[in-house]
Amino acid sequence: MRIRKRHWLLLLILLVPAMAAATAPDWYQAGVDAFQEGKYKEALTFFKRAQSEGIDTPNLRYNIGAAYYKTGQYEAAGKEFQKLADYSEWRPLALYNLGLTAEARGDRKAAINHYNGAFAAAGDTSRIRQRAAQKLQVLEQAAADDAAVRDWYGLLSASVGYDDNAVLAPDNSLNRISKESDVFTDLYGFGGRYLKGNYDDGVRIDAGVYARLYAQEREFSYGTLFTGISKDNRYDAWRTRAGVAVNADFVEDHFYAATPALQLLLDHYRKDFRLRLANTFGWVEADNTYTYLTGVRNRTTAEINGPVSVLKLTTGYEFEYNNRRDLRMEGEFFSYSPLRHKIYAGIDYPVAKNWTVTLRGEFRRSMYPDANVQIDPADGQVIRIKREDDRIAFSLRAEYQVTGTVDIFAQYDRTDNDSNLPAYTYTSNQIMLGCQKAF
Repeated sequence: MRIRKRHWLLLLILLVPAMAAATAPDWYQAGVDAFQEGKYKEALTFFKRAQSEGIDTPNLRYNIGAAYYKTGQYEAAGKEFQKLADYSEWRPLALYNLGLTAEARGDRKAAINHYNGAFAAAGDTSRIRQRAAQKLQVLEQAAADDAAVRDWYGLLSASVGYDDNAVLAPDNSLNRISKESDVFTDLYGFGGRYLKGNYDDGVRIDAGVYARLYAQEREFSYGTLFTGISKDNRYDAWRTRAGVAVNADFVEDHFYAATPALQLLLDHYRKDFRLRLANTFGWVEADNTYTYLTGVRNRTTAEINGPVSVLKLTTGYEFEYNNRRDLRMEGEFFSYSPLRHKIYAGIDYPVAKNWTVTLRGEFRRSMYPDANVQIDPADGQVIRIKREDDRIAFSLRAEYQVTGTVDIFAQYDRTDNDSNLPAYTYTSNQIMLGCQKAF
């Protein structure tokens, strides 16, 4: 037992001098070595131990601040660099590092102020002055870009046109309903801005209005007011948008439905091509006259566009799901809840300087899951049939760029809707002339 106690006593005698031998300069050097090896947390521990052992020099404060910065403790790093700024010989470097910490925190304004201070305090040939100038150039350009992005942007468009079937009368002579042609005016306005950030990371608001006004068939005039707010983010080749929006729809001058919606969008960029996946989930709330339209509407879209030689191609698919209240009256039933599949494609072709021709086409199939129930007025028999529509539409547009932001255009649209219910079979031809301005 005595021999064992002697061994422990000998071990303590050897250890105590070894522990006492680690002086403040030793802790400081250990911190420097750890920092150079990228072990920033260990370096910070060693530097703080050296400080507690009596070292309190500007050089140590700088190293502590740098270790805080490397470990992501930007507030603590800023406090150390701020203390260092009291020393005139350290002031340029301290202000430059204060700029780095402010930039890391996302405080661009403070970063610019600190870099300006470092630029002013440093000598003409100092590397700190050069680096501060480079930082200022980048940040001030970014601030200018953000300011430009946050300005209002938008589009105004106005056109006049002719519609050979303004009332969408069916193509069935047995119904004794003739087509009613009319002239119309189309008005469209859209605007938005980023409340915060930019296209790659920001919050934006949008609002707009569209109206089609017929000269004679005014009861068929319609319009929409819309607004929304969304958040944009970008991750390398991916870009996302999530937001909420609401539409208010009118027939003639009467409000008939409001549609709040949740919008989600995902873009993927590969070379010059973009893949877009989008979904809009909305609730249609119609007024008392159109309560049968009230219900769910969801649209899911997949689209690809990009250049092929001198052409710009667009192609896509859209699926629409509806679950509405539908129309019930006096023993009859009419479904307003279609399932729709739509495929579409478009080509933009620059035919000459300032001239672009655009061709668009689509095919949409609408299937109504619930059979319409109607009573034949001739013999009182009940007729049950599920409605199915096939619609083909295409447009041809020629556009001339007058200036960088002003275009004039001419457009022709044709729609053929073929239904198993004759009352919904119709054709329509429209011609428009107009101008638009982007800002």
